[in-house]
Amino acid sequence: METPNFKIIQFLYSSLIIGVIAFLVFTIVTVPFLYFNYNDKTEFTFLVPLFFIVGVILSRFLFKRSISKIKLTDSLFDKITNYQTANIMRGAPIEAAGLMAVVAYFSTSNYYYLIYALLSILLMFYYFPSKSKFENNIKLTIKEKSKLIRM
Repeated sequence: METPNFKIIQFLYSSLIIGVIAFLVFTIVTVPFLYFNYNDKTEFTFLVPLFFIVGVILSRFLFKRSISKIKLTDSLFDKITNYQTANIMRGAPIEAAGLMAVVAYFSTSNYYYLIYALLSILLMFYYFPSKSKFENNIKLTIKEKSKLIRM
């Protein structure tokens, strides 16, 4: 039987966060802070908040749907693998919203959009997978809980 490794989930999810942070840092270094205006009359005025709201809602929906497919009778390896998929599906829409916000800042030099990028990053950190969150979201047997502790 394959040995599940919970660190892989955290590594993969971290790569989603690092992608947004790296692009944000690059953009902040290359684009000057010109102005702050929540209504700059560009297409981003509506797209960025819409992407953020849709990303958060879609993230929650995809995660719950993926988690609901995990059965008590699945092996611990299958549960961890499916939880990994669910976390990536939860993080991807939020990452897309953060990247959209950074693109908006890159295109307009309006640092209002950085608020949405930072909110996306904070939300991704909030959802960062951990063993305790795994235990709270997935039904585990006592034997599986003891295996999880030893991982």
